[in-house]
Amino acid sequence: MLVIFQAAMGLFAEYPQIGTLDRSDPLFFQMQGELEAFYKTAAKPAVTDFPPVSLFQYRIKKGDDLFSLAARLNVAYDGLATLNGAETRDVFERKAVILVPSQPGTFVRDPPQTQMEEMMLSQRLQAKVPCQVLTVRQPGNDRGLAFRFFPGDSFTNLERLFFLRVLFAFPVARGSISSPFGSRTDPFSGYLSFHNGVDIAAAIGTDVMAANDGTVSEAGSDGTLGNYIVLSHANGYRTVYGHLSVVNVKTGEKVAKGMTIGKVGLTGKTTGPHLHFEIRENGGARDPLSMMNIRR
Repeated sequence: MLVIFQAAMGLFAEYPQIGTLDRSDPLFFQMQGELEAFYKTAAKPAVTDFPPVSLFQYRIKKGDDLFSLAARLNVAYDGLATLNGAETRDVFERKAVILVPSQPGTFVRDPPQTQMEEMMLSQRLQAKVPCQVLTVRQPGNDRGLAFRFFPGDSFTNLERLFFLRVLFAFPVARGSISSPFGSRTDPFSGYLSFHNGVDIAAAIGTDVMAANDGTVSEAGSDGTLGNYIVLSHANGYRTVYGHLSVVNVKTGEKVAKGMTIGKVGLTGKTTGPHLHFEIRENGGARDPLSMMNIRR
């Protein structure tokens, strides 16, 4: 059963404004006191009845960014971002004035207004996560917006990747996973080996798309991957596309997420037409399915 706590939040022209982020500011001191009270309540076993969250506002100053503000306010960045309706870090850091919660947790507009919020609300309602219902007036918006606040909640791994713009797109419009990431029996040697990516079965000639914005760091051919492409992305990520029939890009070229970079083929060491796809983080292989917004 979903537990909902109604918080009485009037529509004020302004929420109390924190001037400086230290305890000499009485509103910052009040906000920190409420935060400490929350953690004391949360430390008790099986507590779901948290006090209503209070909201403050703060005017962004030169040098402030999402992560430094979260650290100085002692609240997680996902609470600051979601309360201010920011789907990405860039959106948050373009704001002149932000709202600040007195408790950790995530905020989702109801009804959702972004793809991120749709993903968040659906998952939390399905899991029956306790929440408070708020009416929030955001700076510069005379309209009250309905929010659900989930006390103590935080982004899932997938939501964090989405927010940080690290989430990757599936590299073909239509295909099926024919060999997953991890240990498997090598189809040629018959011995157990580690598969650094996933194989996506698709017809020869199917468009292969860049899984994220990036730069072509390699485009070539070898005996195992056949015709292949390696893209470099932000935050130390690389993606690999192998067994291509056609390569449409050159080393050094900039590509956008969703851009066609090649076509599925049967080149290299393969038992049938498919795309070999890898995601590497700082050189280490990651399971691509854990970093894409898809159902297995």
